[in-house]
Amino acid sequence: MGSERIQIHAFPRAAAALTALLCVLALCLVAFAGDASAAKVKKSASATKKLPVVTRVSPMEVDIGKKLTISGKYIVKGTNKMRVLFQRVDSTRRFSARAKGLSSKSLSVIVPDVSSDVPDGASAIFRIRLISKYGTSKVWTKASISPSIRVSSSSEDTGATGDCDRDGLINSVDLDDDNDLLDDVSEKVIGTLACVADTDGDGPTDYYEHRVSLERNNGLADRLQTVPYPLLDTYPNPTVGDDTLDLDGDKLTMRDEFDAWQYTGRMDRFYSDADQDSDGDGVFDDLEDEDLDLLPNIVEILSFAGAFPLQWLKTDSDGDGLCDGLDDQDQDGPPVAASEADCATVVPNVALNGPGDPNPLLIDGDDNRYGNWYEWAYNGASSWYDPCNPSSFPTSPSCPHP
Repeated sequence: MGSERIQIHAFPRAAAALTALLCVLALCLVAFAGDASAAKVKKSASATKKLPVVTRVSPMEVDIGKKLTISGKYIVKGTNKMRVLFQRVDSTRRFSARAKGLSSKSLSVIVPDVSSDVPDGASAIFRIRLISKYGTSKVWTKASISPSIRVSSSSEDTGATGDCDRDGLINSVDLDDDNDLLDDVSEKVIGTLACVADTDGDGPTDYYEHRVSLERNNGLADRLQTVPYPLLDTYPNPTVGDDTLDLDGDKLTMRDEFDAWQYTGRMDRFYSDADQDSDGDGVFDDLEDEDLDLLPNIVEILSFAGAFPLQWLKTDSDGDGLCDGLDDQDQDGPPVAASEADCATVVPNVALNGPGDPNPLLIDGDDNRYGNWYEWAYNGASSWYDPCNPSSFPTSPSCPHP
């Protein structure tokens, strides 16, 4: 009888213990599921933050089959790790091409055949979006950073009786068939294409790359003795894509320096990637202000590459009549009428009696306390002066931009 009593009382105790254990397990499963769900949400949010972004495209005019370099953020490094979508601004058709991620901030892509959307011999502007393992860019590129793609005329003839550069001289008579400033004899010696101005398709012409290569190897005197390029410093090489290199260490890539030289349009103002101070004026190339907008080259390239881009070789990027230095890119200050702007002022007159005002007694119409130049110049003194941060200055009005 005593034994039975013990069994009767033991059973509910065991059942209660089992029930408690099951409850604990259930709570653990719920907590685990919650953690897993939170982790999934966190991972999803992290992936969204890593969607690729385009901030710059070079060159802005490019032919089908040529290389396009795209700068931005959250680019996946490696061959065929990215894809680039091209869409003409007034069309719905899309073209796609595999790309090579050069770094987390740069990729290169060969422009696909878009001739079905562009008449022969014409060009059109194409918007761009990037695709990575994290997804597709949220938006298409704006017009200011969307390249114009050219479709070469099918009448071009590379033969002896053709005219590669269409200058009216047939190739057999023309000493420089592709008009790249490198004569045909030299092109044959160094192994570049006499009918293609940019053999490796990286942007800088054969002449530019070969000249810079020679300048890195004791000047132009040995130009025909370098086959196919100087052996001491082998880059740049006009037969290998290398436009993203910065050979002279002045913070400007070879492509940047080539673009600057093209902008000048002058042989006597040659931006060389073999010399940090190409014109010998004591100012490094990155600190020159080639477009005369009061902002140094490198400041426009790096500081305004995000939400508020500037075209570093255009004096007035947004076409509002204010040169970029006097403009208020992040819109955190009072507007300045274009008619009152003085873009030729060497140093703009800032807020009356404000810090750095070169002449407190001068009121010349371009007083813009929050202008790009002003905010950049005094950024070192205070984080308030940030030309790309609309809400940094305590008295700044709110900015509508994201």
